[in-house]
Amino acid sequence: MSRGVLRVRRSDNEMKRNAEIGLFTKPSILQGKRMPPSDGTYSRHVTIVNVSGLHARCAASMAVLARKAQGGVWIRKGRERVDAKDVMDILSLGCQKDSVVTLSVENSGDMDILNRLAALVEDGFEE
Repeated sequence: MSRGVLRVRRSDNEMKRNAEIGLFTKPSILQGKRMPPSDGTYSRHVTIVNVSGLHARCAASMAVLARKAQGGVWIRKGRERVDAKDVMDILSLGCQKDSVVTLSVENSGDMDILNRLAALVEDGFEE
């Protein structure tokens, strides 16, 4: 008898139910990183005004700014929430022009970062 890894196969319904309550059983780049249950303490809704949407250069600008925060910084589009400090996570949201996203920070000391991120988005990433 060999000692191996026991793999449990879950039904699609069970996986959907777990995803709805925040228990991700199958990681996916589209889900981003597993996030804590709260949406952050402070947030702002902004609209992507850049004609090209939120592309790699814009995502990199956001990530550089978000990395200066002391706590977590998140971006939400619809039901998906990703880490704003990670360029690939930001790009996985697929934000086109006129997409509405929510920017959130967990730490009240990061309000300046939140406001600067919102201004960056609202100014079309200075492009």
